[in-house]
Amino acid sequence: MAQEKIPVRIVIKEKEYEKRLEELLRRQYKGRIIIDEGVRKKVVMLSDEPAPQEDPLWVWLNFGEGDEGINAYQSVGQLVRHIESVWTPSMGESAPHSYGSMVVQEEPPEYRTKERFDKLVCVFSPVGGCGKTTFSIAYCEAAARRNPSKKILYWNAEGAADWKLYFQNECPFNMSDLIYCMLMEGCDGLNEYLREIAVGQPNGVFFIKPCSSFQDLNVLGRLELYQLLKVLTDYFDIVVCDMNTAFENVNRQILKMFGHSFFLVNDVPGSRLKFQDFTDSLRQQQIEQDYMGERCTVLCVGSQTGEWKDMKVKMGEPLPWNTRMFRENNGRLELRQDSNYYERVRQLI
Repeated sequence: MAQEKIPVRIVIKEKEYEKRLEELLRRQYKGRIIIDEGVRKKVVMLSDEPAPQEDPLWVWLNFGEGDEGINAYQSVGQLVRHIESVWTPSMGESAPHSYGSMVVQEEPPEYRTKERFDKLVCVFSPVGGCGKTTFSIAYCEAAARRNPSKKILYWNAEGAADWKLYFQNECPFNMSDLIYCMLMEGCDGLNEYLREIAVGQPNGVFFIKPCSSFQDLNVLGRLELYQLLKVLTDYFDIVVCDMNTAFENVNRQILKMFGHSFFLVNDVPGSRLKFQDFTDSLRQQQIEQDYMGERCTVLCVGSQTGEWKDMKVKMGEPLPWNTRMFRENNGRLELRQDSNYYERVRQLI
């Protein structure tokens, strides 16, 4: 007996997204999904608006605003599994329950390869306020000056909104849109899209607007994240990833695949203790070498006391911090190249 197809109706304001989603459902899931043209009374409704009244068959796609609904930036396979999860109870005797703000979960697939991305440079710290963004920008700029023919990308993976202080990008699309295209259409042909969204800066660095929400990145499965990193490192010669302080989910995965990483810390008691707790936790889990092996360098911002010797980590020469790192230029902050901080970063390239 043939399995009954699930009728789905799509009503989304973003018509380009609606068109692509409909095409993919028709092409890839024609054996399970049928697109309804408004003739059936009982259908699964996909919409970018909440249900006007309680409706267990209404799937609210969230495009990065708030925490309700399900994330629109996920693979079509995940979306189909969610469609099935709301349709199947409606065909039985038990009353279906509302999905609320559930995000589809699936067992992440294994990587196709265990290789690291040599072009990926991660800048991380379990301690806030260590100057990860300053270091990342300085590293990108110094790399671009040393290799003017190469494409250097500054990637703000934490989604901070202060990028406008340093970069100019009038393109209407951002990293969330790149992720959406990759999930919906695959990795082929994304170079043309990258040429549009990666805007070159006066300092020689390329910049893509960060994700609309960190969740757009955090929702990626392991294979999907691997594919994203491959897309970026295939197109750019160096990708510098400016990360947030959360050591979980997507950050853990990115830090397993870096070519080189820099962990930044401050030489103050609170910072040392927090970093000590972080490294102790890695040792207890027996994963220290995954994150802080030979390819990882710990950099202390400011002076470096002898107490750091007890940390048993690879310490680089400290970064000499000063208060005159940037100057204002046409409404944006421009990194000063005459500082000893910049010179120290340049030596790390």
